[in-house]
Amino acid sequence: MPLRNRSGTVLLRAAFLGALLMIFALALMPLGPVPDLVPSQDKLGHLATFFGLNLLGFAAWPGRTPSVALALLAYGALIEAGQAATGYRHAESLDWIADALGVATALAVRAFWLVRRHPHRFGANDHLG
Repeated sequence: MPLRNRSGTVLLRAAFLGALLMIFALALMPLGPVPDLVPSQDKLGHLATFFGLNLLGFAAWPGRTPSVALALLAYGALIEAGQAATGYRHAESLDWIADALGVATALAVRAFWLVRRHPHRFGANDHLG
């Protein structure tokens, strides 16, 4: 692997791991009142966070897509367990479901992108682009 690719991979992996640590710390902090600006904003935040984490994980470990997705599902469950253990935060199964939807959405976007980029590999018709 050329040096520029290796250093880019190291940076992506460091960013991914740093994001995991930061999100975990934020998830366990006491939470003050948060105004609802849009309906279900908490669940949308979970979905968006795990969508972004998954995309970053795919970039950091391109050959390990299923492993990254499964690890993030476990990470979401760990966050909920950690919140339940704090005494001031609450675990919600719907939060984990929103995390899982973020992971699934990233998987779908990645699959769509791969088919569009390499239609011949997936038996897609020429009309796809």
